[in-house]
Amino acid sequence: MSSILTSIKHCTRVIAGISILFSVCCLASCNNRNNTSKELKTDAPVTAFDPEKEITNDSMITHHPAVTREDSLLAEHEIDSTNYLLVFKNKTNIWLDTSLGRPHSTWSDFHILEYSDKIIHAPSPGTPEKQFLTDYDMFLKWSPDSSYIFDIGSYGVTMAKDESGKLYVESEDVDSEIDLYNNKAKTKQRILFFGPSTCAWDAHWMDTSHVAMLGLCNPNADVHPDTILWIINIKNSFISKYKFSHSQ
Repeated sequence: MSSILTSIKHCTRVIAGISILFSVCCLASCNNRNNTSKELKTDAPVTAFDPEKEITNDSMITHHPAVTREDSLLAEHEIDSTNYLLVFKNKTNIWLDTSLGRPHSTWSDFHILEYSDKIIHAPSPGTPEKQFLTDYDMFLKWSPDSSYIFDIGSYGVTMAKDESGKLYVESEDVDSEIDLYNNKAKTKQRILFFGPSTCAWDAHWMDTSHVAMLGLCNPNADVHPDTILWIINIKNSFISKYKFSHSQ
């Protein structure tokens, strides 16, 4: 639990800093617009959002243009049903309740945002050193059979020890990267890459091929960031993304 709290603080600290900077920039931008709005006019049409067009988000590619709306809805339903079984049949819901700090979460609290059938980056040679495993243990999630290590936050982080010898995060990058180490193949693969508005705080292996990951996303620098659940199938490189909206 202490490692989860530390990871949450790591996420919120980065996002809070970006939110303050965003607010200052917005204020300056608004003042500039007020001074020039009387002089500038445009008749350019506003393009409506088309849900069937390709959407990109960080390292994820979602619905392809060739897929019809009916096919997309059917695929979404099948993905949603499969993830429901993974969460509640494998008792991942217990982990969710603990990490969210909210008991009795239901699948209706999660709303699918997007899904991808492709992890862009291919594996490259890479084996974590013993000292790395020790220093960054709080970010590393081992698969049940120890074949894989899911790294949710070591990227750009420098660890240090206090007077008692306890490790803590000394410095951190505003960006974050989610990596997968394959211990048998001795490879490292980037799964996701986030800018400063998004970060992960915890992850859990649902079985030997599926990982559930929780994080925060605040693209608009809102006061309350969105809580996001990613479900990642490392066997077929499939990722689905959900927004958590706790029912009252």
